[in-house]
Amino acid sequence: MLLIDKQSNVPIYEQIIKQYKTLIVQNILKAEDKLASVRKLSYELSINPNTLQKAYSELEANGICYSIAGLGRFVSKDAREIIKKDKIMSITKLEESVFNLATYDVSYDEIVKIVKDSHDKAKTD
Repeated sequence: MLLIDKQSNVPIYEQIIKQYKTLIVQNILKAEDKLASVRKLSYELSINPNTLQKAYSELEANGICYSIAGLGRFVSKDAREIIKKDKIMSITKLEESVFNLATYDVSYDEIVKIVKDSHDKAKTD
């Protein structure tokens, strides 16, 4: 389900977070679905359990999942909405950045190139 690129500049825990968010947005993981255990997934991905624990802790801190002692972690019922709000905030930040760049006389073509390059990089990381 998850694929880790150990050669990537993106930290492994961030790759895990991004992939879980993608699975939720694509409705592959739904509310109340159980996430893989730290022990099982760290073994399958050949990564340190602490790295996976860090990703899970961040997902939990952001309300995307929750844990029940002895049972594991589950996708929260609000996960898709939380991710959607994060997307809207990111778009707002991008709009502000584009506005600032334009006020610094960065050309339209340069801004478009920056956005395209960033988008392409995000899709390969």
